[in-house]
Amino acid sequence: MVGPRLRRAGLGVLWYVVPAFAVLAVGAYVVGAVVWHANPPVVPVAGVSMRPTLEAGDLVFLKGVNPRSLRKGDIIAFHVPKTSQAQYSLPGELVHRIIKIKPSPAGLIFQTKGDANSGPDVFVIHSGDIVGREVGRAPGLGYPLLFFRSRQGEIFLGAAVLIAIVYFLIGMFEERRVYVEGTALGLQTVLAETSELKQALATIRGVSSAPWPGAAGSEMGHELVGLQDEVRQVRKRGEDTSETMRQLVGAIGEYGTHLRSHTAVMQNLAATTAELQRATAELGSTVAGPTLRPRATTSLELVDTVPLPLPGLPLTVPADLLEQRMLLEARAARVDELLARLESRGGRTGA
Repeated sequence: MVGPRLRRAGLGVLWYVVPAFAVLAVGAYVVGAVVWHANPPVVPVAGVSMRPTLEAGDLVFLKGVNPRSLRKGDIIAFHVPKTSQAQYSLPGELVHRIIKIKPSPAGLIFQTKGDANSGPDVFVIHSGDIVGREVGRAPGLGYPLLFFRSRQGEIFLGAAVLIAIVYFLIGMFEERRVYVEGTALGLQTVLAETSELKQALATIRGVSSAPWPGAAGSEMGHELVGLQDEVRQVRKRGEDTSETMRQLVGAIGEYGTHLRSHTAVMQNLAATTAELQRATAELGSTVAGPTLRPRATTSLELVDTVPLPLPGLPLTVPADLLEQRMLLEARAARVDELLARLESRGGRTGA
């Protein structure tokens, strides 16, 4: 596996150095072509035909000119005719010296020759084949261009591009793998922590139902079992107490409802009794005989006692009033029973 530092260095070269070099090369080419009016603005020397003026590997700088301004002895770069390239295995451009210029119906014709050659070139150059006139040279700087123009250079360039693409894809997949592994590790950690939390919660919640680990065969285990039983009992008493409290609240509510109804009936009965006593007094004052003195009766006495019948007017308590009174006494007894149960349980819990 490629190391992280080496991968970062390779990516740095791939993303910064190579694009910067390409931008500089393209920029220099464009500037030279615009300024010197030549395309291409530079041509490498491929052989030794121009010795001693030019050596193989020199980089010749060119300037575009009007073919009519060229003179005998000028060094020019020109495109080699296709037929001569195929027949003599010549490069696409050559840099030779003009030895003769002659006009023709098709335009000027230039005869060229290498300084180190014994005879002129086997082809002639027309005005349209001229790239430019030599205005400078840089020794040795033409080798990179010569290499990339060759078959070996094309293979190397293609392999380099392929390797760069593969390396980029490997780096991308490696980063993706690291991301996925980190995500999976984080998820595993979260799942493990969640499992531990679930176990801890199950242990806490199961103190009254789940058996304690190591409870058998140890003193601490027996103590934990005893504590577990006490917790169960306390929980059971609490549930019983809650149920009794709910029943007590319901009984008190029913007691209050019947008490309000009974009180209303007793109030109506007291009012009726007062009316009967006033009527009896008026009747007694009219009929001959001893005067009847009505006895004042309060509503409280009516609750606890049955009104006595007046002389000559027997008074009977209504049946529905007696039934409500009996039901009220039963509810009061139920409330007293629930209160007694709560008091007894409170005493046991305190003990």
